Amino acid sequence: MEWGYPGLATWQDSLGMPPSKPGRLWGMTGPLGVTDDVTASMTYFGVVHLFRRDGLYAAAVFKDGRSGISGPELGQPEGQGGSIAKVVTTPGGKPRTFVMAAGGDARIMEVHGLETIESLPDREFTLGEDDVRLAADAFEKFRAESGSEARLAMRHGKEGLASTQLASYALDGAREVKANASYDDKNLYVRFEVISPSDLVNAITDPSIVFKGGNCLDIQLATDPAAEPGRKTPAPGDIRLLVTRQLLPDGKTLKPYAVLFEPKVKGFDGAPTILTSPTGEESFDRIRVVEEVELEYKKTPVGFEAVVSVPLSLIGWNPKPGEKVRMELGYLFGNATGNQVAARAYLKNRSFTANVVNDVPHESRLEPAEWAEIEIQ
Repeated sequence: MEWGYPGLATWQDSLGMPPSKPGRLWGMTGPLGVTDDVTASMTYFGVVHLFRRDGLYAAAVFKDGRSGISGPELGQPEGQGGSIAKVVTTPGGKPRTFVMAAGGDARIMEVHGLETIESLPDREFTLGEDDVRLAADAFEKFRAESGSEARLAMRHGKEGLASTQLASYALDGAREVKANASYDDKNLYVRFEVISPSDLVNAITDPSIVFKGGNCLDIQLATDPAAEPGRKTPAPGDIRLLVTRQLLPDGKTLKPYAVLFEPKVKGFDGAPTILTSPTGEESFDRIRVVEEVELEYKKTPVGFEAVVSVPLSLIGWNPKPGEKVRMELGYLFGNATGNQVAARAYLKNRSFTANVVNDVPHESRLEPAEWAEIEIQ
């Protein structure tokens, strides 16, 4: 081997990282070959990294599928390889360079401008102790403000939302979710502050896969305090509620839309809904649209604020002061039209499944062992 880039994160480990871009060699899945003085590598997220033949990094083309954009710049979904080739397509014409990609679909894309790649001038770079300290302090500040260090407490009364600190998790510089929760004798209240380039809108008409459109407030809760806390699979009482807004036929009005997922229902004797893919399946005793859930919504300059009110009778939960409840709060980021999920962000859950957006069973799955344990006050 003439050169290499050691220590690169695999695509599995890269799912929880921010979107890939030039210089971020995350989730690389295979080389695309060599043409003249250029070689390339595909990534799981569709970004194609270009290198000079001597190993120097040159550029990246296409955008990470988790960025939430649409259009021709969007990269190959689940990119798994392909090839780069230079061919003459017309007699006497100039050679053209194409990337032929494989993965979630097949694509042939022409790349322009490779002839403009030049070496940067030599310059001195010094990394001093002050620089190292600055980076370390910034990282610690990020950890302290992110969901990895967050501790939620659930106070009594809807007014508790205003007096309780919001836990947060930043997906990247343009996308972040903050949330907290409270309760009273009738409702569970969940407050969200979301930073996102896309609004709270979802275009998926099949409630069983509403998560495929993204732009959903995600509430996951264990309503049975007697359930085994370390369980890997859902038990009766474990629920997931996705709340969004759907466009009405008039093309102007957005209506609150909530779907309740119940993997296991006590005494259920009907036919469950089975969500399948080549990776496996996930079973739900009941998936239903619930009109009882209320949504308060307010647009902000960087996203929106929302409060979700969930009747306790709807979810069969009886919170008691002094107890603890397992719960997860998060947001599914989607594109501007709400027909394609881009990324998922949760206050605590960092599992492989919690970051998947290209496989229906994984996207639907509840993971109670990964939820936070919250004190009821």
